[in-house]
Amino acid sequence: MSFPAPPTITSFPFSPYMMSFPSPPRRMSSPFELLFDYGLVIKELGYEKLIDVNGFIQY
Repeated sequence: MSFPAPPTITSFPFSPYMMSFPSPPRRMSSPFELLFDYGLVIKELGYEKLIDVNGFIQY
């Protein structure tokens, strides 16, 4: 019996993760920038006691 070949590294560019980002935006924000902006928005909403600047819920 023949089995299908396991996925190789050459199939990576066609993975669902990569396909979900067909074209990058003009200005890419780093993960740190996104987390920082998210923290600022939360702080302005008055939830800084629940969520810190990194976006993790604080109990």
